[in-house]
Amino acid sequence: RNYKKEEYSWQYDNRFQQYASSIINNEKRMNPGKKIIVTGTSYNMNHRVVINSHVPPLTDVQKINSLSTINTKTPVILLAMIQKDSLAAYQPFTIQKNVKTVGNFEGFTFYTAYVTPH
Repeated sequence: RNYKKEEYSWQYDNRFQQYASSIINNEKRMNPGKKIIVTGTSYNMNHRVVINSHVPPLTDVQKINSLSTINTKTPVILLAMIQKDSLAAYQPFTIQKNVKTVGNFEGFTFYTAYVTPH
């Protein structure tokens, strides 16, 4: 009954990576010269995107709840991929002025935020 309709995990991962890459490429096009860093609530998905898109990770995802705690020497765009069941824990991040929703993918919401040096 599900013949040729099932999806293997690698196929889902590939679709996820392609979706994240499209957001990263769009951000690079709209903000030339700005570096992009990736973080999120799924360790595996974060690292798949980092490897696929050749962007650095922010491993301490808790820091996004207070963007001023992120130390950077140059302005960066932060791409955060948050699973829907974790959204309540990251509400301080999602309600900040410079945070915008840029996409949704099967249980994940994608946000971008501009992080300034300090």
